[in-house]
Amino acid sequence: MATVFFVSFGLVVYHVIFYPIILFAATSLKPYGSRQIADISDLPVVEMIVPAHNEQVVISKKIRNIRALDYPREKLIVTVALDGCSDGTEKVLADELAVQAWENDRFTVVVYRQNIGKVAVLNELISRSTAEIIALSDASALLDVSALKKAAQYFSDKRIGVVCGAYRLSTASSFAEHAYWRYQTYIKRLESSFGSVMGAHGAFYLFRRSLWTSLPGDTINDDFVLPMKIVAAGARAIYAPEIGVEELEVSRSTQDIRRRIRLGAGNVQQLLMLSELADPRTGRTAFMFISGKALRSIVPYALIAAFVSGLTCVAIGNPILATCIAAVCGLVLVLPVFLPGASGILGLARYIALSNIAAALGGLVYLLGPKGAAWNVSRKGKRA
Repeated sequence: MATVFFVSFGLVVYHVIFYPIILFAATSLKPYGSRQIADISDLPVVEMIVPAHNEQVVISKKIRNIRALDYPREKLIVTVALDGCSDGTEKVLADELAVQAWENDRFTVVVYRQNIGKVAVLNELISRSTAEIIALSDASALLDVSALKKAAQYFSDKRIGVVCGAYRLSTASSFAEHAYWRYQTYIKRLESSFGSVMGAHGAFYLFRRSLWTSLPGDTINDDFVLPMKIVAAGARAIYAPEIGVEELEVSRSTQDIRRRIRLGAGNVQQLLMLSELADPRTGRTAFMFISGKALRSIVPYALIAAFVSGLTCVAIGNPILATCIAAVCGLVLVLPVFLPGASGILGLARYIALSNIAAALGGLVYLLGPKGAAWNVSRKGKRA
């Protein structure tokens, strides 16, 4: 039992503390350099695809945001895919496009009467695109005016296959969400400087169409699998902190839990789908994939194993001490879950506890549940 405890606890400590320290020690955190493109004719043709399912609240703002982007009209194609919308998204979109109808030559609206799912939409639209660069963006995400031009600077380097924008939470999000996301953003910056960022955020990222391969229909975390398949092919994925992406929506607690259960299932699935990234021959990519993504899927179960094995070891020698340890662990790991109004540090503890519980449940459901089961996407984008 002592071995189980030390291995489990060691994995958690390595993933949370030592992995970031190693990355920090190995990189200077300098942004990846890019060549300035002075001639507009050198800018690549970009097709922005916006998958939308019941987005009537935000779709108008999204279209206005796209119109405001600083990028040559003749170089930007916009495809809005309405995937089985059952609300007023289609009408709101039509009304918004009618406001400046003279600009609609670059907008294409594709309507799917049945909800076929985001992955099916992406596979169809990307496969028939002729653009050099594909940009994917959530309907609820607003981009910096210069987002496309900034991304184009990176693609002037032929080694770059993916460019990821910097996702910013809504100001109405909780302290816990902001604290957790600051940590995740820091890790992404380190990974990008060290080699390639592990996955993108669905709110906004771009990639070379020539490097894209279709996704399996049951893919859960498409914004991880798609860019990492490009990395597996030998290209780099860059995190660009200067390309700001603002989230319009704030997730409700129950919505966030469902999203994290789904993310937990996707974390397990992507390990199986992209196991070649763990090949030592991929060098730094293998190190980050194992230390970052693989261990993140294992951490919830490692915490449980460390708790049970540690408690067992103590109980054998001192039952009273074991009871005390169980009580303390319960207060730290379980009690925060039952404090929905908690804020500050206690709120962060609750957020982390719920995240690990949801991830553990999601992984178990994926491994033990029926294969091919549909996973409903919460409207809030995933934060990997």
